[in-house]
Amino acid sequence: MDDYRIRVAKALEMARAESGLSQKKLADKMGVGRTSIFRYEQGTMTPDASTIIKWFVLLHGRSFSTVLCLIQN
Repeated sequence: MDDYRIRVAKALEMARAESGLSQKKLADKMGVGRTSIFRYEQGTMTPDASTIIKWFVLLHGRSFSTVLCLIQN
């Protein structure tokens, strides 16, 4: 798995965990299946940019620039 995919997966998992939502509850809010959330967090599937933005806005109201900072670190 490449470095970018790992950083994205960890940032997504961290944001969800910090919010206290289960994968199922987040999936319901995003209108996707729990399996998609699991795959994004494991890095076996990489979400497109609009999905990443939606994820962070739903969980924390974070801006796109915050998302990029989390992925880069």
